[in-house]
Amino acid sequence: MIGSNIILSQDKAKKEQSTGVQVGLDRGRPFLRSADGNVRFDVGGRFQLDFDRAEDGARTLTGAHLSSQFLVRRARLEVNGQFFQWIDLKIEPDFTDSQPLRDTYLDLKFFSRVAA
Repeated sequence: MIGSNIILSQDKAKKEQSTGVQVGLDRGRPFLRSADGNVRFDVGGRFQLDFDRAEDGARTLTGAHLSSQFLVRRARLEVNGQFFQWIDLKIEPDFTDSQPLRDTYLDLKFFSRVAA
């Protein structure tokens, strides 16, 4: 009887662990996933910055003074997701462009691979 109670308490502990959320780094990229591995999100992105330096006293052809400035070329956040091994998604907005969604897709894998 005592042995069966220990087994039940171990099963309960495993069940409680499988309902949690795990957060960490995988190959340098942050992730968020369910403990059972059915849902996963990876986060990444790109940030490209330029600096234009103007010489002291430089002017444009119209006479306005030029000044040094930073220019953000790209500021993208990339989110990849996987649900139950048969749905993959990717969302990549660009915060510097007039087209806010740079790349978006949804991949549904309902059938297993068919060998040729």
